[in-house]
Amino acid sequence: MTANSVKIKDRLLKALASGEIINFAPGVSNDDVLSGDPSSWRVHRRLSATLIRDVLFTPEVSVDPQGLRIRGAFITGRIDFSYATLPCRIEFDRCSFEDAPIFDNASLIELSFNNSILPGLSVSSTTIKGGLYLEDALCEGGCWLSSLRTGTLSLYGASISNSDGEALDLDRAVVDGNAILNNLEGTGKVSARGLHVSGDLDLTGANLANTQGIALHLTEAVVENLTLDGVRVVGQIFAQGVRARNISLVGARIFNLIGDAISFDGAIIDRSVYLSHLNVIGQFRALGMVCGGQFALQGATLFASSGHALRLDRTTIDTLILDELLIPDGSLTLAFAIIQILRVDKDRPKVGLPSLASAEGLALGAIYGFLLRDRKTACEWLDTIGRVPDTGNQRKFVAQPWREFAKTYEQVGQPEDGRWLRYQAAKRTTKVAPATSKVVRKAYGWVVGYGYYPALVVPWMAALWLIVFIVCSIFSSAFTPTLPSATTTIVTDSNNQKEQIQTTGSTQRPLSYPAFTPALFALDAAVPAVSTGQSSAWRVTESIWISILLAAVKGFSWVLVALLLSGISGLLRKD
Repeated sequence: MTANSVKIKDRLLKALASGEIINFAPGVSNDDVLSGDPSSWRVHRRLSATLIRDVLFTPEVSVDPQGLRIRGAFITGRIDFSYATLPCRIEFDRCSFEDAPIFDNASLIELSFNNSILPGLSVSSTTIKGGLYLEDALCEGGCWLSSLRTGTLSLYGASISNSDGEALDLDRAVVDGNAILNNLEGTGKVSARGLHVSGDLDLTGANLANTQGIALHLTEAVVENLTLDGVRVVGQIFAQGVRARNISLVGARIFNLIGDAISFDGAIIDRSVYLSHLNVIGQFRALGMVCGGQFALQGATLFASSGHALRLDRTTIDTLILDELLIPDGSLTLAFAIIQILRVDKDRPKVGLPSLASAEGLALGAIYGFLLRDRKTACEWLDTIGRVPDTGNQRKFVAQPWREFAKTYEQVGQPEDGRWLRYQAAKRTTKVAPATSKVVRKAYGWVVGYGYYPALVVPWMAALWLIVFIVCSIFSSAFTPTLPSATTTIVTDSNNQKEQIQTTGSTQRPLSYPAFTPALFALDAAVPAVSTGQSSAWRVTESIWISILLAAVKGFSWVLVALLLSGISGLLRKD
């Protein structure tokens, strides 16, 4: 060991015992410590990694609680403390490293690389009682922290990159406190699969980029709160199965042109997901997600040049907020979603609501906003639902979402709006019905409004009455009394000569016999439940076609009465 090395070792031992910082750049401001090329630094700025190891492993070394603190040094060689148990906290402030430090499977009190430059860092399967700090650090060869166990993790303002693969590996890491990644600059994949954070995972203001695919991988991560406010991501946020109390992406910008931009499939959010003013280019997926509070999209803009901009199929959401949501290209899917409250704008937005690609199986508890008082717009929105392919080239209309909306109207005391929506759904079902049943369904709709408007029977009965009245009035001579004794009558001519003639509806009748009245006879025929006595007193004897017509009218009128009663009782409504 050279004299200079002995001298430096003594300084390290004394500093370790006193807790003082060993300053390799005295008189140099913090802004200038790392300026220039570290390889040109003078000898007095260089510190051997071997020397640091010798000091920390010196028998019965005296250690201050502050630990080993080094500022402004260029560390030569590789620091390798794999499987080591270190006696104190270690702090590197504004240091530069020739090789990537390694602390795999080690046990430490605390480790800090704040404001330092590293060609890489490996702290995998390591236990750090206090925390790991890389605030404002520059790490250009990747940071490997898989299976790390630490109290606090802070990468605030750090810049981490790796041109060969993952920039930051936090897979299966456990953080007993908070994980602070605010303003992180990540170039390459940031992977945190299976990460457990007892506190918050905060990436506010982070900039992440991986043009090859996933920029942030959070599959099966468990955190208290996940904060991604104001992040800028080029690539995908892949967070399938993530578990959190709250998730926030307020003001975030996510861009991925080669696939999904965000995936929260199977995520479980105990409270809310805040997405106000989120801007996404690429598909946002949350299939099967469970959200116990708000899924709030106020002012968000989602753009998908092909496919669906937002997929919420099979989700369970307490409150879905679509205020000022803009989807200029793409659509929203709600198939088999369970939504307790759907909240839209108070007033109808100028841009309208996003198109619905699918909503089959939707379960809806209540609606708040302009849709509740604007059934026409609700109908127009439901009309955007894509028709579902059926067998072959045939397509079918799914009425179930319409009935869900109708139910919400009825629950708030607007039964007429609910009935109107159900009627509109029945009309659209008829449009796509097979030709064999379309004629029957159309007639069903014309006569009783598919059971929702049975009063339509009344004008049909009125039309039947008018037809019979006209026929009876024009062809009254074709009607004769049903009583044999009244089939003839005695009349007296102008010469007082009496003559017996056949009695018809257009001739005189016995004075004791009721007169033929076309209006009342038509009422008997058109409304069979009503009896004026005309149909029992008069019959058709001179015209077969009139007999057939009256029989048809009476049969049709009985059908109309049956439909009217069934419609009033609700038997015709097939919900």
